[in-house]
Amino acid sequence: MKRKVIGILVLIIAALAGGVVLFSLFQKSMELGMIYMGICVVGALVILLLFCAKCKSKHDCGHIIPGLMVRMVNRPVGPYTAMEMSMVGIALVTMLFFPVVGLWGQWITLLIYGVLIGATFFGIGIGQLCLSCKNVHCPVYHRCHNELENKL
Repeated sequence: MKRKVIGILVLIIAALAGGVVLFSLFQKSMELGMIYMGICVVGALVILLLFCAKCKSKHDCGHIIPGLMVRMVNRPVGPYTAMEMSMVGIALVTMLFFPVVGLWGQWITLLIYGVLIGATFFGIGIGQLCLSCKNVHCPVYHRCHNELENKL
């Protein structure tokens, strides 16, 4: 139960970060706001379809919502290809770093965005989401589990 609450909170915090960015970008320029909105939609679809849909834990996803969304996609659980991981990486990096370029000079907004994104990753790490996940094909899986074993 705790894991799923944290999973939802992490999604809410990430959505808040995106909302802060969208609000600020739309204030700056309608085009920048629309570009970032498109980046987020396409990026989320790439991550959901190429990564989450192949996850072994999609039926017990700690984030709940992505797991529910990808259950409709019939992709076999298994290792990720280099192309899938490249596409997911590009989507994630673009979603995370486009705001830095678009909001350069708006330091308070960038600070708020950075704190929210940091809280998102912190929540995933301490929220037992990685440790309770059964996706052995995830590139982070072994790192999380090895760190836990080293601490014991």
